[in-house]
Amino acid sequence: MIHWKRKDFRQPPKKLDTQGCYKQIEKAVKQKDGGKYTNSYYRCDGVLDALRAYSICKRSFDPNKDQPKCYYCESTGEQGAALQVEHYRPKAKVIDDNSPSEDGYYWLGNEWSNLLLACSKCNDRSAKGNKFPILGARVMDHDPIRTTSSGKFEYDRSDCLINSQMLSAEQPLLLNPEIDSIIGRFSFGKDGQIYGHDDRAKETIKICNLNRKPLVVARKKIYDELKEKVKMIVISHIERPNIYPLATLKDMLSGTCKEIHNAMIAEKPYSLYAHYFNSHYQEFFLTELPMSFRKVFRECFASMK
Repeated sequence: MIHWKRKDFRQPPKKLDTQGCYKQIEKAVKQKDGGKYTNSYYRCDGVLDALRAYSICKRSFDPNKDQPKCYYCESTGEQGAALQVEHYRPKAKVIDDNSPSEDGYYWLGNEWSNLLLACSKCNDRSAKGNKFPILGARVMDHDPIRTTSSGKFEYDRSDCLINSQMLSAEQPLLLNPEIDSIIGRFSFGKDGQIYGHDDRAKETIKICNLNRKPLVVARKKIYDELKEKVKMIVISHIERPNIYPLATLKDMLSGTCKEIHNAMIAEKPYSLYAHYFNSHYQEFFLTELPMSFRKVFRECFASMK
């Protein structure tokens, strides 16, 4: 999970700003039932393409070369969990330990700022699903649809925006990567485990099951591969100093340090983990090396900043 900053909440894809879309919202509001939505609007191509692009901090998505990521765990589709449009605030039902039978946010089914891209593992019933715990008072009812004198629908988005005063007052425990700061709220172990530093971070890990085994293994693999590259370069120099002299050692270490640094790029899977092991490189990489090689690695790593 990183902080995504691309989406303009007040400028939704065209299909979310049509009379047909507003009619769906009006029907859901009238019957107070978020199950009345079809996915023809919130999962249309315009929405999907935009979310895919924003998931890797781009403005447009190229299916021939881009690999979108889950907004929560940062897995890509090729990690085996299909990506899908997810409602941050559940539209049909809310499952909360304190109030398990509450209706969902039926008026937010087609709200642009409520839509994220999530993998099926973060969004299924064993993870987030319809869970949405809060600390404040839950907004139980809202009607954003207005009807003009000509019979057309108008959508008053002001109180539907994810960062509106009305919704922010709920104090959600689940972090929203589009409006909440992320860096500094989590830490990681060398084994790929993620840990929360505050109540919201801890609850987000729990809700989205961010320590599920395949995810932990995938994160660890990225770190292990980089760590082993560093160690093998040093071993090559130790065992064959004539072939790998000090100058070559420095060049090769610099190249691998660049890879370590580039792992933080938003397009890469698990870039939050990469942010952490870059910030804590001494723990993750330096301590893995013999004392006599730590200075040269430190110099190579510092040159990447």
